[in-house]
Amino acid sequence: MPERFLAQSGCIGYLPALLMLSLSGCSSPAQSVDHLTSKQQDSQQRAHAETSVPLSAYEASRQRMQQKFGSIGAELRVDAMAGQDFYGVEFFPEGSDRPFFTKSHASLANRDVMSMPLAIPERVTVVWHASANKPNTGKYGQTTYPDSIIGTDTIEVGSRIPQEVLDSLRRERGGLRLKFRLSNDGVYFGWDIERRPGYDPNKRDPISRIPYYALPVYSMTGGDFKEVRVTSVDRNEVREKGWYIDKKTGKKIEVDF
Repeated sequence: MPERFLAQSGCIGYLPALLMLSLSGCSSPAQSVDHLTSKQQDSQQRAHAETSVPLSAYEASRQRMQQKFGSIGAELRVDAMAGQDFYGVEFFPEGSDRPFFTKSHASLANRDVMSMPLAIPERVTVVWHASANKPNTGKYGQTTYPDSIIGTDTIEVGSRIPQEVLDSLRRERGGLRLKFRLSNDGVYFGWDIERRPGYDPNKRDPISRIPYYALPVYSMTGGDFKEVRVTSVDRNEVREKGWYIDKKTGKKIEVDF
């Protein structure tokens, strides 16, 4: 079983094998990163950058997800809770020490939207550092952050997406969106399907030659949160409120972001 890791706000997740060596100086669950010696922090960085888990673990996870998702891809969306900032953010897929997403500063205003750069992973470990100062280039050519790790959370991703979501995508074209929202209490994960009824790439503005815009329609929303969305209801533009499931109380809280 993975070991728990204590971030600034407390114990917020699980740490996979690729990062377990970074906790070699922790003697009890109550120890914070601030109490690590500089030597232990150096060990943290080396373990974070160089340690890998057995290839078989990665392959087994990848094969499970390949069987479940097939050729279905996704859009990746990453931001943070309102008023909270995270630095030196890295996303690792199940069983790998190679991050598929890095970000110097994650916040609500600094949202990233991109195509998922790999097959949908079974689990994802999200790591953030004290700062994004003096970034380096890692062994895979990715950006790495040498400052101390102050938080991490391992969450179920591909394993949580219901089969009916995939069945809907296979019956009717649409875009699967995977959404991650960092918070001081851990990482929130959500998903939905985006479709644009009436969109036709061949119908373009005669001057700009840009396809006419069609309002999105969302369905199969699930997970820990939903961001504020602008959607189409009976061809009218409607702004939906956001919500999240509080990790401490389990209550659903409506928000304007």
